[in-house]
Amino acid sequence: MTVAQVSASSLEEFAVLVGTEDPVCVAGGRTQWDVGGLPVNGTREVVAPAGVLLHEPAEMIVRVRAGTTVAVLNSALAEGGQMVPLDPVDPTRATVGGVLAVGHSGLRRLRYGPVRDTVLEARFVSGAGRLIKAGGPVVKNVTGFDLCRLLVGSLGTLGLLAEFVLRCQPVPLVSRWLQSVEPDSVDPFEVFGRLYRASSVLWDGHQVSVLLEGHPDDVDAQAREVLGPAFAEVAGPPDLPVGGRLSLPPGSLRDLPVPPTAPAGRARPDESAPDGSAGPPGAPAPTAGPAGPPGSAGPGGSAAIPADGSAGPPGAPAATAGPSRPRVLAGPAGSVPVAAEPGEVGGWLAEVGVGTVYATNPATLAAAVGAAWPRGMALGVAALHQELKRRFDPDGRLNPGRNVARA
Repeated sequence: MTVAQVSASSLEEFAVLVGTEDPVCVAGGRTQWDVGGLPVNGTREVVAPAGVLLHEPAEMIVRVRAGTTVAVLNSALAEGGQMVPLDPVDPTRATVGGVLAVGHSGLRRLRYGPVRDTVLEARFVSGAGRLIKAGGPVVKNVTGFDLCRLLVGSLGTLGLLAEFVLRCQPVPLVSRWLQSVEPDSVDPFEVFGRLYRASSVLWDGHQVSVLLEGHPDDVDAQAREVLGPAFAEVAGPPDLPVGGRLSLPPGSLRDLPVPPTAPAGRARPDESAPDGSAGPPGAPAPTAGPAGPPGSAGPGGSAAIPADGSAGPPGAPAATAGPSRPRVLAGPAGSVPVAAEPGEVGGWLAEVGVGTVYATNPATLAAAVGAAWPRGMALGVAALHQELKRRFDPDGRLNPGRNVARA
């Protein structure tokens, strides 16, 4: 970059800053700045306007500008008991516009869906410097192409994002991370199938981590009757390997070559409570309340929650030992690798039921499962992207150097 950042306080001022000449991009918190490649040298940086303009709890929507950090958005929504599940790694730096421009969903995608589903309306500036509106806060009144979904994950190559109307969700009364106590002691796919609407099920080849959210009674019932003593509560999710991300069919996760040891930085069971229950020191225990509605069949053929409120089929045993893994790589017991050498699979963490895999050495892992790395596009899809780019940004001004196929 050779031109300093310039900030805008309104959408109209933002459109003027974008202008009609010279390459331009938007700078947010830079938490995912290199995704899809860096803008070419000489690209002007502008900063999108920020602020939470309107929150309507009864309608469960919020109007927020793209330069607002996710932490500020979360704080504003919390006053009304709601949230938007964007879930970046660093919400104090990541901006709403940056999260949506990259389009990577957080660890709670299993429950809340991809981030693109949160966007009801978007305002963006085109390559011609025009302020354009797509979508609307009332879905039934929207006609035409769904440009909002097209913009999410486009890396700002089709338009520079300025403002959104997002769909809100209630803040869960309870959120509990639990992790298998012993390595290789439970089958992550059995756990996934038996849980009802888990927010996240993670597997690193040896241990399983589960996020349960909702009413205290429902969460406690699932933790007790589905997970059982094989799991203990931890403070949060495991650390994510930072080498890269793979997107695989969820069913193919069974074929991942298991690393010799679990990745560094794994969360540990919290031992603050003498009875072995989990939670941060000093945190109040979940309180009882009215039971939630009876469950129905969960994702991936999961068992339904019976009308009596119990988790899983009556009398069903807790999670059992996982199947044998013939592709396990030998390694010293209890050792923790620091980094993967070239050609080694290294550590990984998979989102069961979703198919996203965070890997220390994504190229080697992709080769092991027959996936492409770096991820490419079919010729027809690539041609479609090129035509969209030509129509939205005929002069190639917006984020030159970034490539959606590399994201």
